[in-house]
Amino acid sequence: MIWDDREIGDRWGSHDLGGNGEGVRKLLPGLDDRGLTVAEGRELADRMFRAARQACVESERSRNPQPQEDAVGYWFRRGGCACYMRDGRGQRDIGRESHRIRILGRKQCNRFAEWAEALAPEETAFPFVVSAVPVLHTRSGPVNADDQAVIDRLGLGDDPRDSWEHKLHDAEREALLDALFGAVERGMMVCVLSGDVHAPAVFAIEDDDGHRICQLAPSAIDCGIGRPLSWVLSAGAAAAGKTAEGHAFQRLALGADSSYALISVDPRKGGAWSKLCGEQRLEPSPGLAETQAVALHHSVAAIRLF
Repeated sequence: MIWDDREIGDRWGSHDLGGNGEGVRKLLPGLDDRGLTVAEGRELADRMFRAARQACVESERSRNPQPQEDAVGYWFRRGGCACYMRDGRGQRDIGRESHRIRILGRKQCNRFAEWAEALAPEETAFPFVVSAVPVLHTRSGPVNADDQAVIDRLGLGDDPRDSWEHKLHDAEREALLDALFGAVERGMMVCVLSGDVHAPAVFAIEDDDGHRICQLAPSAIDCGIGRPLSWVLSAGAAAAGKTAEGHAFQRLALGADSSYALISVDPRKGGAWSKLCGEQRLEPSPGLAETQAVALHHSVAAIRLF
């Protein structure tokens, strides 16, 4: 288990809580109606975070492997696999100006780089990196359009900044991909596991030397066809192209309904497979009005990752 924004507050860390208080009001709607000042809102947000972190520590640490140092994120090894569960919320601060590491924080970023560097293919040929927010998913246009009037009217200004692909996170994303491609270059097969985007997808990312990273992002919640934002979500998942770093990517699968993923790893065969599973309904014939629909669970996509 690992936490994300909804355990604290919607888009936590992607609201700038400084300045004139606009970010505080977005995080805490109705602040003015309750007679609270911006300063009191900031104090409330801080208390929310501390309470959520304590609940996370007590709940998740009772189930998870113990984290290294005083951190929510952790890592473990099992059956030829290594897994790093990254904390993308505890240190996230869009207003941080002291350095450009706004998502993971400097300490965690360094810990992750050291973890990736220490991996050895003869021991852990299959590293999995869990990222609550996908490293790759949305077209760069919508992601970096947070200042456009239409994005603001839809209330999405902070949502694009929550994405790893936003220009504010270029340096941090580049460092992450360098660490992952470095592991691939040493003979390991790296997969990023994610979710959050409400439109399940599978991507492959390659550098100029043909080193390949897979990203698997199922979603337990679908995008909701009737929602005003559905066009943004459906148009956002790019089919192919180049990342800001110049890496080629290709979308291998895309869904529109709620889904989950099953992953199978066989170190002896040197392979890993994934099934992106969803649900369909077999509707009754018009002549059988009293017959109920039948749920059909099936594999939306079966992909050999490596």
